[in-house]
Amino acid sequence: MRTVDNGIRVKLVNYTKKPLETVTWAALISYWDGWETEAFERMDGSDVEMHLPRVLGYGHESILEHATLTFAIEGCSRVCSHQLVRHRLASYTQQSQRYQFVSSVKIKEHRLPEPEGEKRNPHCKLTINQEREIVRWYLEDGLSTWQIGKIVGLHPTSVLSILKAYGVTPRKAGEVYNGRFIHETFFETIDTPDKAYILGCIMADGSINDQRNALVIDQKNLEKTLLIEIAERIGKGIRVRTQKGRDTLRIWVGNKKLIEDLKKWGVSERKAKILSFDRIIEGVPRKLWPDFLRGYLDGDGYIKVVFKDGAFQRAEVTFVSSSKKALEDTMFMLSELGLPKGTLKCYEDQRIGYLKYGKNKKSEELLRLLYEGADPFLVRRANILKVLAVVPELRKDIGNAIKKKLEEYEFTIPDSVLEDPFLAYQWYDLMRDAREIYIKSVQAGIPKEDARFILPQAVRTKIVVTMNLRELKHFLGLRACERAQWEIREVAWKMLEEIAKNDELRPIIEWAKLGPRCIQIGYCPEGELMPPNCWKRTRERWKSLLEGYLK
Repeated sequence: MRTVDNGIRVKLVNYTKKPLETVTWAALISYWDGWETEAFERMDGSDVEMHLPRVLGYGHESILEHATLTFAIEGCSRVCSHQLVRHRLASYTQQSQRYQFVSSVKIKEHRLPEPEGEKRNPHCKLTINQEREIVRWYLEDGLSTWQIGKIVGLHPTSVLSILKAYGVTPRKAGEVYNGRFIHETFFETIDTPDKAYILGCIMADGSINDQRNALVIDQKNLEKTLLIEIAERIGKGIRVRTQKGRDTLRIWVGNKKLIEDLKKWGVSERKAKILSFDRIIEGVPRKLWPDFLRGYLDGDGYIKVVFKDGAFQRAEVTFVSSSKKALEDTMFMLSELGLPKGTLKCYEDQRIGYLKYGKNKKSEELLRLLYEGADPFLVRRANILKVLAVVPELRKDIGNAIKKKLEEYEFTIPDSVLEDPFLAYQWYDLMRDAREIYIKSVQAGIPKEDARFILPQAVRTKIVVTMNLRELKHFLGLRACERAQWEIREVAWKMLEEIAKNDELRPIIEWAKLGPRCIQIGYCPEGELMPPNCWKRTRERWKSLLEGYLK
């Protein structure tokens, strides 16, 4: 039975004053000749213990409706809340997506100020103060002409005309935006695994444009998802663009400081034949060499995994470069890290060289060296999925990393999906893209009540639930059962735990048998659908819950 913490928080925030006394007092009206309204004030614990267990033992549960409990539930998905509200004899108030997505998203909504003063000319639709606000959006917030046009009700060409009137060009906007949002000191020192890895990717698939002080990373071996991750690490708001007329993607980063630092590490405009890792060997800590080499392998190399009859046989790792010096440096770095020398072959007529590790256990040792502890988001996925055959523990690392990232985005992902890294990556991409499209839509002026249509049910929510004790017993009977969906089952057990923590309420758990149906009736009503040994597991969990809070 799943009992792990999935980020769901449940808290009992309020309940009927003197709940068990209220229920007992209500029960006594049925048969006690001396019952009177004022008797409620005289009720105490001894009266409850004398009468309530006996009445509940007769099956008279309608009296439980006189006590209500209010819970606050945070962190469950909307899949869970949809199941929760199907229990109709309760009251619910839920976080509205019309006004709020999730707390981790702070969306800056753009609205024009009220018109003040003159217009630039009589034909202009907007006043000067409004046009200046548009210029600020374009320069400082990075909004496109299309987004601005959507917000203010103008065609993008009209927005462009306004920008030109104030001397603003796309190039100037790029310079201002890059200066504000790019981490221009990112490559000043290579002191973290992500910096080392990205530098390796740039050495393989990147170049610099001296005339425009720009870093260009093309999609050759690198996947779009990896380019997006690299762009986010280098600077907020850097975009991955499709080149006109070519089926390739490109990151373009224009920042003079960043370019000068890359030159210091040996990146040049035309680096293919002269590529060397001398400066890497001298200036990058040895412990980061595996990250750098993994980045280079992802950019200019490949991994081959051979299976026979479904069983892993061997792996081959090949580094590729037009520079013999770069391959020699790679072999030197790996030998310094304790690996035997690989096979180096250079073909001058083809202007290409290969450094291959594929004999005995060399390739497996190399893959462990490069990938153990690697950031699952800073990898070429086609490679890391192959490496799972050699380093199976990466499966757990990938799942944990994706789960943590989606929790930051306030999404829930089932553990069953995380067990399959290929699917887990696809789920992550879909949820990340949905979140980004939602943000872009709101920034473009789409009302939140419409933008929310793109959000998956996995988005986390908050909900307040009020139930009377009788309905709560019915709810727990169904939802604390091991056959219930795992998320709402955890909500049910956490609600039961909140009751167990409370000295006033704890006795009702045993007297009313609050819990799964098997606890309530003494056997499992699921018949052939009963999970193996669930009766034993459930009873032990229920007993340990009670015993854990008994003083």
